[in-house]
Amino acid sequence: MLGARGRARRRRSSIALWLALFGCVAVGCAFQFGSPDTGFARRLELGCEELEQCRRLEAEASLRLADCWVLCGDRAIERQLASFLRYRSEERQAVREHYRQRGEAERQEARRLREQEADESRRAQAARAQAAEREHQQRLELERLRQAQVERRATEQHRRRVSYLSVLGAEGRVRHLRRCEKAGAGCDGLILELLDAAGNADEKRSLAELHERLAAGEEAGLPAVDARPAPAPVSAETRSASVLGSGA
Repeated sequence: MLGARGRARRRRSSIALWLALFGCVAVGCAFQFGSPDTGFARRLELGCEELEQCRRLEAEASLRLADCWVLCGDRAIERQLASFLRYRSEERQAVREHYRQRGEAERQEARRLREQEADESRRAQAARAQAAEREHQQRLELERLRQAQVERRATEQHRRRVSYLSVLGAEGRVRHLRRCEKAGAGCDGLILELLDAAGNADEKRSLAELHERLAAGEEAGLPAVDARPAPAPVSAETRSASVLGSGA
């Protein structure tokens, strides 16, 4: 009977010892692994701006929570806070990326509009240049046609005057020249027409000499103008035959 009681008492003492030891270990672990880290808590209070920094805080909080055995409520809260900080950082980064993309899109649109306006301005300038060139060519063509018409008219008038002067004969052409020089109307054009209407080279030379004398103001009578064709040159045989005939 006494032996059984002693064994029960020793068993109860052993259990109490083990419970005390487990309690000390639990309290020590709780103190070591469950107590809040003021340095890490301070970093969480300061927060983080960059996403990588927030991710490092979240990873460290996850490791701290994984290393905790008992009384881990504070570390779980730290883990939630770190995850919230990371989430907020991702939101800020997403907002910044959104505004960056929108700004880039606005800059591209503004650049496209500037290029479009510049292209339209170049096309309008090219169109104006082409229109100006066409107008210039049209004016040149009209001027060419007008000049050709004037030249045709002048040529026809010259032909008609020369035809009229040809009908007058040599003496009539001389009188025409003298009347023109006497009137002082400027007879350079007339003398050219008279030369075209002259019958031969002798008449042309006489008309030119008379024009020069009259233009110089010299008093001269009417020159003898031979309107007949110039005599044909006499060959040596003809002259010999004439001499022989005279001798006979």
